Amino acid sequence: MSNALYFPKISIPETPWTLQTLLYWNKIGTIVPSEFLENPYNLSPFMRSLVQEEMVEQIIPGQYIRESSFGDAFLAFIDNNNEIKRIAEKDKLRNTQRYIQIHLEKLSYVGEELIKRKLAWRGENNWFLVEETVGLRFMSYLAMVLGTKANFTPITDSYMNISSIISDTQRPRKAEQHFNRSKIRKRILKNILPTPIEVNHPLEILRFKEKYSDQLFNFRRYIEDFILELELIPEDSLEQKVSAFEERVAYEKEELSNRMRDRSWITLDFATLCAICPSTYQLFEGFASHDYGKVAQSIPGVIGPVWAATQLKKNEHPNSPLAYAVILEGKFNARK
Repeated sequence: MSNALYFPKISIPETPWTLQTLLYWNKIGTIVPSEFLENPYNLSPFMRSLVQEEMVEQIIPGQYIRESSFGDAFLAFIDNNNEIKRIAEKDKLRNTQRYIQIHLEKLSYVGEELIKRKLAWRGENNWFLVEETVGLRFMSYLAMVLGTKANFTPITDSYMNISSIISDTQRPRKAEQHFNRSKIRKRILKNILPTPIEVNHPLEILRFKEKYSDQLFNFRRYIEDFILELELIPEDSLEQKVSAFEERVAYEKEELSNRMRDRSWITLDFATLCAICPSTYQLFEGFASHDYGKVAQSIPGVIGPVWAATQLKKNEHPNSPLAYAVILEGKFNARK
């Protein structure tokens, strides 16, 4: 997939992680209730600018989760989870701050069912206040379902409180694999994809991605292929494999950066011109002696080599899958 679905919040945070994420995926989606389309000022200013530039797509949950099987699967998971049963038995939800707000359109009838289980209560307007553990698992589950239906890869800026087993109870292994891949992807990108120090406007990112779309495609495929390969690696060897990959990539990036830097400064002085095209001496001699016939005869022999030399810088975007990361670092003076 080339697009990502952000969760658990509606508005994407204005952070370095977001800039990096925008530079990696073609487009970011967020789960937005339909009423926000009519009132865009409910979104953060940063989020509105991303939507306006079509860098973020608003995914309306009500268009995808109308069937009852969506809620039934999650409720079955809740009812068979001993940790969540213990939370419900305490019945102290209202006396704590461990809850998150989730919109009615995301929950559908699940909201009322959670109230019956003492895991949520009604908030203002169309909002439910859901116990934190249950709420985060629900948002993970919702992102998985919507991502599958809308062809987006679910991503989040924090995995600290999110369980790996959050899909429907019939396919827990698939859910575990997916979120393991997501955590590894976040780690790898943090270490090898530079983060812009400052971006004045989201359009800068959009134009950069459009200009280097081929390099971005190759880079993302390179990373995603490696992450998929990790599913065949024993768990006790995973850390070693990822660390070795990061070290190799860091070395190859440095080598590639040096090669690109060496070829980006081309000095065409008289000696260099004479070396790459013998007609250069005849050209200068013609100008010196005002023999413009000799000048005319020399020009064709000079134009070709000079043009080829000046194209070295323009065409020095190698096929290396790491070229995108190197170009990005040079363009935005990014930090690793």
